[in-house]
Amino acid sequence: MRSKHLIQFAIGLAIILILNLVAGQFFFRLDLTEEKRYTISSATKKVLKNLPDEVSINVYLEGELPPDYKRLQTAIRETLNEFKIYAGNKLKYRFVNPFDFSDRKKGKAFLDSLEVKGVRPTSIEANKKDARTVKAVYPGALIFYKKYEMGTILLKNIYEHRNRNAIAEQQMIKQSIENVEFNLISAIQNIIGSRKKRIGFLEGHGELNPLRIADLQSALKLKNYQIFRVNLPYSEIIDSTLDAVVLAKPDSAFSRVDKYKLDQYIMNGGKALFFVDAVGVHMDSVMRGTGSFTFPYNHNLTDLLFRYGVRLNSDLVMDLQSSSIPMNIGNMGNRPNFQPVRWTYQPFINQFGKHLTTKNIGMVELKMASTIDTVKANGIKKTPLLLTSKYSKTRKTPALIVYNEAQKKPDPSQYTQKHLPVAYMLEGSFKSMFAGQPVPTKYPYREKHKKLKKDQSIPTQVFVCSDGDFVRNGARIEPKRKRVVPTQLGIGYIGKNKVFFENRDFVVNVIEYMVNESNLIEAKNREITLRPLDKLRIEQDGTKWQWFNMLVPPLLIILFGLVWFQVRKRTFARTKKH
Repeated sequence: MRSKHLIQFAIGLAIILILNLVAGQFFFRLDLTEEKRYTISSATKKVLKNLPDEVSINVYLEGELPPDYKRLQTAIRETLNEFKIYAGNKLKYRFVNPFDFSDRKKGKAFLDSLEVKGVRPTSIEANKKDARTVKAVYPGALIFYKKYEMGTILLKNIYEHRNRNAIAEQQMIKQSIENVEFNLISAIQNIIGSRKKRIGFLEGHGELNPLRIADLQSALKLKNYQIFRVNLPYSEIIDSTLDAVVLAKPDSAFSRVDKYKLDQYIMNGGKALFFVDAVGVHMDSVMRGTGSFTFPYNHNLTDLLFRYGVRLNSDLVMDLQSSSIPMNIGNMGNRPNFQPVRWTYQPFINQFGKHLTTKNIGMVELKMASTIDTVKANGIKKTPLLLTSKYSKTRKTPALIVYNEAQKKPDPSQYTQKHLPVAYMLEGSFKSMFAGQPVPTKYPYREKHKKLKKDQSIPTQVFVCSDGDFVRNGARIEPKRKRVVPTQLGIGYIGKNKVFFENRDFVVNVIEYMVNESNLIEAKNREITLRPLDKLRIEQDGTKWQWFNMLVPPLLIILFGLVWFQVRKRTFARTKKH
């Protein structure tokens, strides 16, 4: 009998050893969480498995943090742990407290260096019983590779800290957690990339000047993109080594020759982003109180965009869901009293089409935008990306726009149009506007390009937005140096609350989607459900539940042990009797 048991034990042990040996030859992981929290995208795995050399990451979200930020910190740590599984020894990371300096001068110099490298602080409120304090945290990381380093932000900062409530704070954390994988892996990809992506900003037709697009360009540079200015009228062609070109608010007509250059760039697989207005308004006249009639923008691009599959309409979008402009609501003493007042011509968008570029984007802001219709274009997939709310309407032009409109309460019964499209992603093989036509006669290089002309593009993408100001940042005077400097793109107001619209992040998303062949933007295709604890109940009953968790489990184990002991005792007693 005893030998039989020994044989069974040996067989069981052998089976376990064989299973371990077999399992050791195969790598697999099973993610049983509802949101697949520990599952990273296939594109991310591919980058991590093929790291050419060691990558180090310093995360600066460390120290004493409120619970919401602890959750973000945990999500970052879990993601990096997942990264290490696929990258092995080629990925190292650590969490660093940016305030851990005994020398104040050295500490300040270090924090200043973080800001220069793109790891900017954000202010948060820390609650300690009855006291509320405001402190700075650095929710970002530095990525190191060989002699290079790059900063990345890991918190989506939607509201200024004084305007945040608990819901806004949790929404920020939720979106930040959803973006952790993408932000980290895109920074890794950018820093290890053998070739920097090249983005051209077209000039020569009254486009936004460099000061007004500086914030978007800075954001792209932080992601390791190279930025070029392309004066289209003076260029023979648009350089095919540019991965994408951006056309930001042209206000003068494109010649047939310049349209040919742009068209042929797209026919050769180039990607293009159009931020163009159909209708213009002199806002300086509106703000002075004299008003302004709308006027059509004569950029002469209507036929080009029509061929690619969209038409910009000569109207203005109005929306009850809109941001604010400063308005003088009366004097305070002898000084004007400017307050933010809702301006229905400035919709803020939080209704998006289903597309990777819109994943985990908060709100974006439009100014004097028009609706876009789609037209027939064979083989082109047209996806609306930005849509107005269900309380919208259009205003036909020409129309007189006056400042005092903001003082009048809008009539909701007039705002009955829903989800009007104001931006589209077009994807596919485009037919040239010049298909079946000769090269323009005024093109100086006409003879040279007769043989190079293409009538059909290879598969590529074109993005069209009906708001030229979508990428336009503000500017301010810097008193010390007495110069004008750019401000952050997307700073605005909803009611009296200062908010940070995500125009910049959205455009960067679009560019990343268009030019990155590795499809890393797939990492955005996840949604995390946060289940935050009730903070009020924690304050009221926290101590009681802590004692409950400390005492009840051990008592249950002791009780189970006593019951089991009694059962065993009775069982053996009966066995003895028999």
